[in-house]
Amino acid sequence: MPPGHRDVGLPPKPFLYTPDQVATLVSLDERSLRSRMLWYEGREVGVPPRDKLRAINISAPENKPEWRISEQELIRWMKAKGMKYYERGWAR
Repeated sequence: MPPGHRDVGLPPKPFLYTPDQVATLVSLDERSLRSRMLWYEGREVGVPPRDKLRAINISAPENKPEWRISEQELIRWMKAKGMKYYERGWAR
C-alpha cells in the first residue's frame, strides 16, 4: 500500500447456513434440529422464541422450500444457549 493510504471498511457479507451445516457445527442430529430447534418464518405464527433459530425460505413460492439460517441469527442463538462466540481478527 502506498504511504498515506486510508483503510476502507467494507460491510460484512451475509452468510446463510443450511440446517445440515448448523447441525454439524453444533454437533446435533439434523432431524432433531429441524423438529425441535428451528422456527420456520412464514409457516409459524407469532414471535420466534429466544431458544429457537429463525429459518427463512430462500426459494420461490412455487418451489420446494430451501431453509437457511443467517450467520447473525446463529450467533444470537448460540449466545442464548450459553455458548461463547469469538470473532477472529487480524493485527497489522
